[in-house]
Amino acid sequence: MCVCCIQQEDLTSLGRVVLTLANNSVHSLQNLNAAMHFVSRAYSADLKNLILSVYTSLSLPLSLSLSLSLCLSVCLSVSPVVQRTCAVSNVFY
Repeated sequence: MCVCCIQQEDLTSLGRVVLTLANNSVHSLQNLNAAMHFVSRAYSADLKNLILSVYTSLSLPLSLSLSLSLCLSVCLSVSPVVQRTCAVSNVFY
């Protein structure tokens, strides 16, 4: 399996995680229309666009891409659990 395919799967999985967290329910993936409707009502358009972009593996607008990179770097610098998890799985940011 090529690296690009694996990265696409990772982005899709990230979209699922963010959608699940935004809806506070693992069952949100069973009804995507309702889940996205809730996200669009409760959160910013940027979050909705981020979820749609990564869930459907579309390219992200530059501002969202930079925001996602910044968010990941902050999370990694703050959370020792995430750092250990990434170190164990050989993921480097």
